[in-house]
Amino acid sequence: MQISKLRLENYGVFTDADITLATKDDNENGSNITVFIGNNGSGKTSILDAIATGLSWFVAKLEDENAEGKSINKDKINLLSEVATISFDKKEKTNVTLINHSSNIDTDTLDFDLTTTRYLTNNNKYSSYASDNQIEHFSASYRHALRSKEKIELNFPITAYYGATRHTYDTTINNAIQPNNNRQFDILSAYKDALETKTDYADFFAWFRYREDIENETAPHTSIMKLLEKHTDVNSEIYQSMLAEQKKLQDKALTAVREAIKIFLSDDSSTIENIYIERTPDLSMKVVKEGTHFSIEQLSYGEKSLLAMIGDIARRLTILNPTLHNPLEGKGIILIDEPDIHLHPQWQRRLISLLDKTFPNCQFVLTTHSPLLISEHKDILVYSIEKGQVEKVSSLYGQDINSVLSDIMDTDFINQKVQSQIGDILDAIQNADIATAKDLLTELEKEISTNNIEIVKARLLLKKKEVQLEKNQQKK
Repeated sequence: MQISKLRLENYGVFTDADITLATKDDNENGSNITVFIGNNGSGKTSILDAIATGLSWFVAKLEDENAEGKSINKDKINLLSEVATISFDKKEKTNVTLINHSSNIDTDTLDFDLTTTRYLTNNNKYSSYASDNQIEHFSASYRHALRSKEKIELNFPITAYYGATRHTYDTTINNAIQPNNNRQFDILSAYKDALETKTDYADFFAWFRYREDIENETAPHTSIMKLLEKHTDVNSEIYQSMLAEQKKLQDKALTAVREAIKIFLSDDSSTIENIYIERTPDLSMKVVKEGTHFSIEQLSYGEKSLLAMIGDIARRLTILNPTLHNPLEGKGIILIDEPDIHLHPQWQRRLISLLDKTFPNCQFVLTTHSPLLISEHKDILVYSIEKGQVEKVSSLYGQDINSVLSDIMDTDFINQKVQSQIGDILDAIQNADIATAKDLLTELEKEISTNNIEIVKARLLLKKKEVQLEKNQQKK
């Protein structure tokens, strides 16, 4: 499932916006990633909200063809209009009929109109409705697979929204990994709270514990492997045999999730080797980095947040794609508001590449304030939003951060006061006022590092100017 085009009419700051989203369209070298940039309040998050609102109708109709998804929030209706509309890839279609729970509708591209009116009824209540039944047809085959008594091998698309307010508290982790037989981990559980922005990841940690319990029934327990690590040479035949047996009997779904987390949390300085639940002496979730065991609580906030989000994406994909050899290759749409939150610049640089590599068939729609996210990747589609206008940005691949900040994000890359002082120094050099230039440089060097690139350049220009003036004097 993907959305190739999004149209917003009288929605938030957008009066009439047509936005083409990145899709690979059978091009393996293409990109499924669209990124929106803009100032606070420009409407970036509203675009993610709009997509999530439309997708909620697909999720609702998986269980009940008569169910309805979310309404367009009344606050999103343009004050000068009575009607707001969200459209996904709206096209003219003919002869749309259902035959044996299938249709001639494109089952990959989602096509849908959602309209909310301001005063549809006498009591001034807001009302939402789908203006056609394409979303129902799209959901039909999936709903049939859920209801059928026969085993139907059908992979389901992921829909997930991770808002800027997402979090992962230690208490959430510790409570979630307690045994709980009441939790359900069927297909529909992968859609539970999937489009709620305030994700607390409790279901991810509970699912992880559940799958590991199943795994431990057959594979050598992690605690046994830890004892062997302490008392046996890890290169010994017995240890390597036990390790091979553990890997062979590992849970397929859990293995996929572990691998996804390892990819994202490992870097040049440290490597994640394993993630597991320790049951004694206290119940806790652990990671193994460079041979050392750490509890989740000992990780940085950025590491915990990334672990939980990536783990949650992987969990949903493994539940929804049981027939795939690699469930992380499942399809769907994932929305992330400011994925760079709490991440070190080095991690920001590689985040999009890792999303594309780890989840190659998922369509991602992101927002960001980070120039690193949009200048490190060649094929992503970037839009700038300002005053309700959505403008496509030319490829920023390879551009330096200063250029992105000043040219694209309209932000000074040097403190304005310092920039003014440097300007005065350059003016003095240009006017051959060497004494003034030296005085200004001395004053500025008291406030900022003498290794500042602008200070270094000013010194070089000053030296060049002095040499030039000296040569001119000698000629006289």
